[in-house]
Amino acid sequence: MAQVPRELIEGSARKDIRDLGEGLAFASMQIWDGRELTWSAAQSWSDEIMAMLLLLDLWLQNEDRSLSELGGNPNLLVTQVPPLPDWNEEGALWAGQSRREILWAYDFNLAFDTKFNRQQFFQAHVFGCMLKGWPDGFRERMEPRMQRAVNELPEIFAELPHEWLYLDGDETLAVHLDQEHVYSTLSLPFTNAEAFWTLP
Repeated sequence: MAQVPRELIEGSARKDIRDLGEGLAFASMQIWDGRELTWSAAQSWSDEIMAMLLLLDLWLQNEDRSLSELGGNPNLLVTQVPPLPDWNEEGALWAGQSRREILWAYDFNLAFDTKFNRQQFFQAHVFGCMLKGWPDGFRERMEPRMQRAVNELPEIFAELPHEWLYLDGDETLAVHLDQEHVYSTLSLPFTNAEAFWTLP
């Protein structure tokens, strides 16, 4: 759980900041020194990175990552990787790579949207129009990982903390979690493979 301070709400120039609300909020991790991805910076990511993020959002049916030259809401942060020697465990991951930046995706609250529109998704997604095809071997590399995740769904659902299943601390407002819908959505790459993997 994260604490949203009142000062953040009162000091923000955003008109919709009050929708966030002060107090406790769900969080997965804290990202220091992240900056929002801009349209010009979005053009320079590798096809592999663009494909991985596009695939993730397509798989989760998450339409909430829009960005174009006119603006948008990418829900992506970029952080710099500090210079680390190659013998360092983390530094070794970046050996020989000229780009030392990490792209962080957040805000998945619209995932598994029952009103998901595939055409709108590709038109609005930050990387939706940049890829004309999946990188060589990409599908073959991703399918086994995706199948493992689908196979682990029952275990993942069973591990959800009890308090996550409610919108309020009194546990009177239950979260609507349609496990069958989640399972059928994540199974699409295998049950309707041709349609799923076809790019516009």
